[in-house]
Amino acid sequence: MPRRVAVLTIQIENFENLKKVSMTKAINKNTPLTLRESKAITDKLLLDGSVKIRVEPSYNLVGLTSDLAMANIRFTLIE
Repeated sequence: MPRRVAVLTIQIENFENLKKVSMTKAINKNTPLTLRESKAITDKLLLDGSVKIRVEPSYNLVGLTSDLAMANIRFTLIE
């Protein structure tokens, strides 16, 4: 029987004093997403007030969460 892999989602809702460029770079550096795709996630957060990022196995989760925290982002990991 195949082993079930937990799918995580990063939910971002609190972004007071957000460092927009740092957020975009954090996503771009720690995921296979392009700079344009990463910026679109940042823009969606600013437009909608929240955003969810589904964590794929190829993502550097530790690096991503660390870099997001440095961009003044508070987030929740949801399984």
